[in-house]
Amino acid sequence: MVLLQEGECKECGQKFWPSEALKSQIQFDHRPPLSEREPDGLDYTPKANDPAYIEALHKACHAKRTYGGDAKATTLGTDVHNRSRSKRLARAHTTHVRNMDTKGTGQHQKNAGAIRSRPWEKAKQK
Repeated sequence: MVLLQEGECKECGQKFWPSEALKSQIQFDHRPPLSEREPDGLDYTPKANDPAYIEALHKACHAKRTYGGDAKATTLGTDVHNRSRSKRLARAHTTHVRNMDTKGTGQHQKNAGAIRSRPWEKAKQK
């Protein structure tokens, strides 16, 4: 991978030093991320280890691309943010479909947002 990229990091464009390979400072990143690829039996489309879809990066550049750098919260547009968003949308869609299916059968779901009765006694009318 490093040779195919002419010894350069795909994120920052700087050359890799030979000592970085010995110290495990070079990491490999899937583009597009595996979480965004379509499953195809036991593999993905495109294939998980296809060299055309893997990029060599500095360890720090890989962390920045995946997690958004040193931030404790994930940054908009990073791999982790996109994966979390996809899962959240899938859950919301599943809930919506289930609610629509229930409506079609004539069954009513309990309204979680219903206003509860007052905890004190109501005033008596004269």
